Formats: sequence, C-alpha cells, structure tokens
Amino acid sequence: MGKKGFGFHHLLVLLALPALGLAGCDDAGNDHALVLWHAWSGSEQAALKGIIRQFEVSHPGISVTALPVPYNQLRNKFLTAAAANGGPDLVIGNVDWLGELHAAQVIRPLTHWLTPERRKQLLPTAVAAMAIGSETYAIPESLESLALYYNKALLPVAPTSMETLFRAPMPPDVKRLAIRTSFFFTAPWYLGYGGHIFDTRGQVDMTGPAGTDFLVWMNKLLKSPGVGGKDDYSYMDGLFREGKAAAIINGPWALADYQKAMGKNLGLALLPTMPGGIAARPFVGLKCLIANDNTPKSRRPLVDAFLDTMSLPDSALALSAAGHIPVQPALSDRLPEAQRVFLAQAGHGEPLPNLAAMGMVWEPMDKAIAAVTQQGSDPAQTMAETTALIKARTAKGHGS
Repeated sequence: MGKKGFGFHHLLVLLALPALGLAGCDDAGNDHALVLWHAWSGSEQAALKGIIRQFEVSHPGISVTALPVPYNQLRNKFLTAAAANGGPDLVIGNVDWLGELHAAQVIRPLTHWLTPERRKQLLPTAVAAMAIGSETYAIPESLESLALYYNKALLPVAPTSMETLFRAPMPPDVKRLAIRTSFFFTAPWYLGYGGHIFDTRGQVDMTGPAGTDFLVWMNKLLKSPGVGGKDDYSYMDGLFREGKAAAIINGPWALADYQKAMGKNLGLALLPTMPGGIAARPFVGLKCLIANDNTPKSRRPLVDAFLDTMSLPDSALALSAAGHIPVQPALSDRLPEAQRVFLAQAGHGEPLPNLAAMGMVWEPMDKAIAAVTQQGSDPAQTMAETTALIKARTAKGHGS
C-alpha cells in the first residue's frame, strides 16, 4: 500500500479502472514516456494534442500519452490510482482539488519549477492559488472569473458602478440586473468588503465586519428597483438571454450562449464598483497541472520539460483559441476581447481557496443570504451563527 491510506472502497474503484489508465507511474523503468490524464474534449483536446506533438518534436525519443477521463470521475480516479502508488505522471485538474490531494500525500511540490522569472510571467492571483503553505503544488494553465455581461441595446455604455447601473433608464418590464443569489455569484461583494474564508494556517477566518456588511448590502441590493435576484441559475440566465434583464454577472462558460443570443449587442465589462467606490473581487478558479508524487525521480525532469512546453505563449494561445483564458497577462493584447476582460477581472479577484474545507462553506453561506434577504433575519446575528456553523463543520471534517 505504500505511504498512502488505501481502503477497500478505493480498491474496488481501482479495479474498475481501464488497464491503460494505470500506465504511467507504474511503469517506473521507462524514462522516455509520460502519461497525462485530463477531462478535455473537442477543440481543447485537439489543442492539447498539438502541444504534445510540439513537445515530442522538441524531445526526440520521448512520448506523451494523454488519456481522457470523464470529468466527474477524474479526481477520484487519480486519487485512487495514486494512493496505490500508480496513476499518471500529470493530471490536469482544478485548483480546489489541491487540498484533498495534498492531504492524501499523492502530489508533489513544483516549487522548483516556478522560478522567479516564470513567476513574473503569470498572474499573481493564479500563482497564489497554487500554494499550500510555503510550497507550490500545481502550475496554472487557465483561469475562470465572473464579470458583467450587458445588453448594449438596453445599456449602451457599460456601467462602472452600481449607482450608474441603478440610474440607467430601462423599460418598465426589464430588470437592470439579474443575479443568482448563491454565495459563489455574490462573493465578489463579500471579498470586496475585505472578507476572508481561511487564515494563513488554513483555519476558517470569517469574523469581522465584512460578513455583516456583505449581508446588509445583499438585502439592500435585492430590494432595489429593477434587480432580479433568485438562487436559480437557469432562471437568471434566461432573463438575460431573452432581453428581460439588461445585465447579468456570470462567467466565461456562458459566453457562447450569450453571443448566440445577442450577437453584436453583447457587451462584457469589469464588475461595477459598490457604493463608496469599493471594488468587487470575484473568486478566480483555475485549471492547473498537478504532478503525481509517484513519478520516479529519473523521470521528473521530463515532467518539468513538459511543463515548460505547456507554459509557452504559443501553447497558451492554442488553448485560448479553444476557449481557455491564459494566465499570462503579457498575452492580453493577443486575446479575444472577452478573454481580455476576464483576465483583467481576475487580476482584481481572489484565488478560489484550494482547501477541501471550502466545500463546507457554500451551503451555509447560501442559507445565510436567503435568511437575511427573504426571511428578514438580522445580518450580524446570521453571520455570527453561520461562521460558527462553518467552523464546527470544518473541525469535524464533514459538510453535513
């Protein structure tokens, strides 16, 4: 079993993995081949294949096998295989996987790769997201952030502040803003008020005035004329696509649908400032390359070399053409306009916490927002109770 914990449930999952999927770290004697697991498809998978071809041309005699795994299975399959001292050399995953994988002792630091020169080429928010303690446990590939989509037929000029948005003339049957009221979509205001989730030790740190200020603001916002708020993504999304809301806060995953619905009338801008000029600071999610701790030391230089190739501007631009938003600010002028906006907004965001305990924050905060905005609960008391609940859940290590 090695140094990792490995129970009967994990054994059953491991036995279900395709034999090919276990190639990689199990093949400890082969220093001329790398195995990469990913969940990409379509144009992004084609871009990855092109990058691999370039790597193999630049490194004669070296091969890279990229194995697609369904996204909803990828994390658990990697964790299970790596816990049994196998798995691929690299996996392309999400930043919020890092805490769990680190706790399971199946990934290794890549701090040595992230030299000062390389660090300067990457968005600081993206670099910060890869850290656990003093070590860097992944290399960022692309980012996701919230921004403000707006309908130019209803809002000819992007509002730079919430006050500007509230003053915009609007037909009586059209909302100025559609907002899903869950914590992920409203967190830019919590973070904008100076809120935190964890301290530097990874302990829950949500005390202080930011939480109360956030809930007071949410209550005021959702009672403002022309604001449509509901914890229902499809409903809010539909309001905007159908021209029943002039603006919506959403991420790059919605871009293609909005372009199809609005064409040249679609605008995208940084999130408007809150009253007092306070900047909204969204969570920044990241796709990243994560290294298996089981890769033999003799093959680790190949992993570093592949990271070099994945981080080249040409590689980032190839993936940009497939819809990925690069983490290299210097490439901004070479990106489509929408990607430039998301990259700029991410520069004013906060890294999505990479700790597994973040999964225990979303539901209590969703309920806190609903309690204040729908049931009239006191913001300060609600935030205090919610913080205590989150602390208790994280201390127990479960989200029930």
